[in-house]
Amino acid sequence: MSIEINRNVLIVGGGISGLTAQFELEKKGISSLLIESENEIGGKIKTVKKSLSKGDLVVELGPDSFVPNKDTFELLDSLNLKSDLIKSNKLKTGILKEGKIKDLPNGFYFMLPTAAIPFLTTSLVSWRGKLRAGLELFQEKRRDNTDESIAQFVRRRFGDEMLQRLVKPLVKGIFGADGECQSVNATLPQFPAMEKKYGSLLRGMLRSQKRSSPGFLSFKEGMNQVTKSLYQRNRDNILLGTSLINLTRDSLGGFKAKLTNNQSLKVNNVIFATPPRITAKYLDGLSSEASDLLSSFKQKKTRLFYYAYPIRGKIPDHTGLLFDRDLGINSLSFSSLKFQKRAPEDMLLVRASCSAEGSEMQIEELIRKLSGVSMGAIWNDKSESTMPLYEVGHRDRIKRLYSLLPQDIFLCGNAYEGASVPDCISLARRVVGSIMQDLK
Repeated sequence: MSIEINRNVLIVGGGISGLTAQFELEKKGISSLLIESENEIGGKIKTVKKSLSKGDLVVELGPDSFVPNKDTFELLDSLNLKSDLIKSNKLKTGILKEGKIKDLPNGFYFMLPTAAIPFLTTSLVSWRGKLRAGLELFQEKRRDNTDESIAQFVRRRFGDEMLQRLVKPLVKGIFGADGECQSVNATLPQFPAMEKKYGSLLRGMLRSQKRSSPGFLSFKEGMNQVTKSLYQRNRDNILLGTSLINLTRDSLGGFKAKLTNNQSLKVNNVIFATPPRITAKYLDGLSSEASDLLSSFKQKKTRLFYYAYPIRGKIPDHTGLLFDRDLGINSLSFSSLKFQKRAPEDMLLVRASCSAEGSEMQIEELIRKLSGVSMGAIWNDKSESTMPLYEVGHRDRIKRLYSLLPQDIFLCGNAYEGASVPDCISLARRVVGSIMQDLK
């Protein structure tokens, strides 16, 4: 016997985007049902605890921190989670160059040296490269708004040496891409905006008012504290282990959703908070053009390795390491140095983000060499993750995608308007705002 449920909004996907959208809808009195195909909530945010004889490890299988924006702080305030926020320890990032670890200049922000002395004294960039970067003040600004890659933008503004020595290691470590195809307008829009407003990024940095950043934050119990809190608020309207089979129009212009477990649902609006290629399958019968466009979105697969080592003697000087050439590793993060209480005091918790190439044995050998540990890992694990690739022209593709969607179908998630946790929260809140506008 089929069970029929009635709600105003169906949300497909139980990551931070779908959970935030549901929370905002419920606050405004709009009934919703969220379905998640997995048996646990959280999506990309996954925190696991591993009990060892000397204490617990808190391991992040997804994002390990975030830099909050206004929407994030407002959400955390509503969830009463602000008191559970923890700040990262003082971060010190190194770049492996010619077998030696060099400090990333203090104050270097993606492509912008915000502090003169650390940049002028770094050995990562030659004096010729520094002079070329300084000439950015006098580079003519672009007169059109056409998109370009991060690499093209940096090469044009600061020169190729700074791109290769500093920017590419950062972009690869954060986004899992080398920057040659990654859209600067979609990935780092603040920098083209500075060029447009001030004519120069360095001039914009000097003229704009400096704002103190809260830095990288996480939660005492790990990143999944926020998704667990959102789940607890609306658990009666969340179905785990439940998938959407198909979505069709009903005779009144709304939708009929057929779910697994012999359930069906009548709704007026649908929010897809699922990866683009999954969303594409559901939209095929409603908008074939939107479905085709979503199917073309690309993702980058990343392998993540986790190790816990006993500390014998000196600990690493850095909280994270980047690489100026391809060694099979995008970045190393010493999680227990980055945040307190992620491992027992006499243990080092390491996370390696790796490309598809490179053997696990080679990766661990490199980690041991760079971290200075003298003993083998007493615990290890691995997982896989995907990151959306914002290729050049991404914003135009998103604009076209939105124009192809039926007016009662909405998208949110990290594939569209920003890949960070705060970006996902902001987009989910904007989607709810659009639904509320349509209901007026």
